[in-house]
Amino acid sequence: MKNFIDINDVKQSAIKISFCFNGHNIDFDDITKKMSIEPSRVRHEDNFPEVSKKTGVARDIWELNSGYNESRLVADEFEKFLAMNDLWEKIDIINELKFVHNMVCSLTVVVESWVNPYYLISKKCIEFAYKIDTEIDLDIYTYTAEVEGIPYCYKADKDETASN
Repeated sequence: MKNFIDINDVKQSAIKISFCFNGHNIDFDDITKKMSIEPSRVRHEDNFPEVSKKTGVARDIWELNSGYNESRLVADEFEKFLAMNDLWEKIDIINELKFVHNMVCSLTVVVESWVNPYYLISKKCIEFAYKIDTEIDLDIYTYTAEVEGIPYCYKADKDETASN
């Protein structure tokens, strides 16, 4: 029986990066055409629950996301996402679309973690967010592991290991 959990036995963190246009009465086709990227998903504000509509939370959303990738390095996943979708080259287009359609942008990092990832947001990613005038939202979900009844961070003392 193991008396501690080896970090290599625990799965990596899963990281998803999302870029969204949010607004009312968004022309999804125009955004898709000008961005030259098919969105990962779109959602009309009509498809939100009634309570979201009444409280003003419901918005049209054009979303591009990376899907979940196993990694412990948030900055690496973020920079790969920006590069893979040529978002650096589309800053002027993003800002024009925001102005024309009266929208805002959002950047979200979702981390589902069994082990502690490295939560660095690089200067390059911060610069991108600054250039499109948005913030970076971090949604972090951490889990604890238990194997054979031993909590993740537990490590037996020498006396316990000697009797096994």
